[in-house]
This record gives sequence, structure tokens and C-alpha cells, in this order.
Amino acid sequence: MAVDYLILKDCKVKDQLPPERLIETIKDRNRAYSVRNMLMDGGKSEEEIDNFEFTLQKMTPDGIQNSTHKISDLITKTSILDTLSPTCTDCPVANSQPFGCLGVVHYPISAKCENWLAQVAFDSYKKGEIYSMMIKFILDKKISGEEINIDRQQNGLLFELKKPVEIVLSRSFFSKKTINTSQLIQMILGVGVMQFTHMNHLLMLFGGCLVSDEKPIDRPSKYHTEQNRYMYLGLELPQNADKSINDFYNLFQQIFLTMVNNEEIAFDR
Repeated sequence: MAVDYLILKDCKVKDQLPPERLIETIKDRNRAYSVRNMLMDGGKSEEEIDNFEFTLQKMTPDGIQNSTHKISDLITKTSILDTLSPTCTDCPVANSQPFGCLGVVHYPISAKCENWLAQVAFDSYKKGEIYSMMIKFILDKKISGEEINIDRQQNGLLFELKKPVEIVLSRSFFSKKTINTSQLIQMILGVGVMQFTHMNHLLMLFGGCLVSDEKPIDRPSKYHTEQNRYMYLGLELPQNADKSINDFYNLFQQIFLTMVNNEEIAFDR
């Protein structure tokens, strides 16, 4: 289970594969190769692998649906991706990756990731108002995070933590001002289509947009013609990052590319 996201930039790929079909086609290809590689590691022959059938479970409004697929058929069915992938080479939002406009945040989201998100947000809050506009929005609009809290009750399938991490913004003798990671994650994954202002507030909270004379080699960047410098997201990936942290780090980089190229990004939870 996962949250899919897609940068809504018009391109030749989406002309032939509308967003929903593009996402499903890439998922099918990834599933086929994942099973194929597993069987190869297990010593199966090419013929055995090609003829191997596996069952996929898909959650639908009508409940769980099962479908059976042969690996060779699924790879053939998704072969259009081989034809379309070269068109992504020069795409400014693809980050030099085939179909790089599409990404995923996998469930379950780890406790380690939530603690990281909380710490980054708190550190930004302490820097001042320009970095904490998203927190101000959460407080002013009374964003509850209730959608995320409901997801937490799914027996650990979606979140390791049953309760969000609390972020204490200020404290007095009688009270304290707080937000929590359910509210943050709702602002990250629960917005449907994310537009410029939302992206800007979010990125200022998670790294801020920095500039450099040299092009960064470890992350996406955008050349700013007026300043003659490179813009990039200042968020740092921890050395001990787990899969969830990597997923969110990659998402923030994709949101950066979306914003600086004046596009929008859509989420499917």
C-alpha cells in the first residue's frame, strides 16, 4: 500500500497514457520485474520465469479484488513504457529518470520518519516566520490531522505509531502551543492537488530554497537566470535514513522541481 504522486506537467508520455493509466502501467511493470528478479535469485530458468503466474490483490470501493498475471504477458502488456521512456530525458521535472514525474510514499510510515519530520519542522519554526508559514496555516485553519489519525488505527498497516509525535512550539506555566505529525502529514499527503503557495510554505518548512554558484551534485536544482545561480532545496537526508525517510525526502525534492517549474502535483491516497 502506498501514496502515489504525479507532477501534472503536460508531455508526450501523458498524451499517450493519461495519468491514471500511466500510474497503473508503471505499477504493473514494477510488479512484474520485482517477481521476475525474485525468481531469478531463486535459480529459476528463463522459461520458468516467463511462464510463472502470480496473483495481485487490489483494494477497490467494492473490496479486495484478485487478479492473476503471467510475467511474460505483463511485461509485454507494459512494453509501451520502453517506447515512451526516452522522451523523459530532457524533462525538467523528471530528474533525469524515466517517468521521474511519478513517485510513491510507501506504507507503513515509520516512527523514525515521523520523529525526523517533527524535528525538521521544529528547527524551522525556531528560525522565524518565513520558515514557519505552514505551521501558522495549520494553527490558523485549525487543521486537525483527523484523516491521518483514522489511518493510524489500521493495525499498523499504514503507520507504525498509533499516536502522532507532538511538537511543542511554546510553553508557559499554564499552557503550551503544539502541533503534531498527523497535522503535518495531512498537509503533505492529504491535499489532492498541491499548488504554488502550498508548495512554497511546505518547502520553507522542510529545508528552504537555497542558492549556490555551483550546481549541486547530490540533489535536483534549477538555474535562476536573474541571479545567475542555482536554486535547490536545503533539506538534508540523515545518514541513518530508513525507507520512509527516503520516500519523504524524494517527495520534497519532487515538490521543489514542481514549484520551480510552475507546475502542480497531485496525490492519490
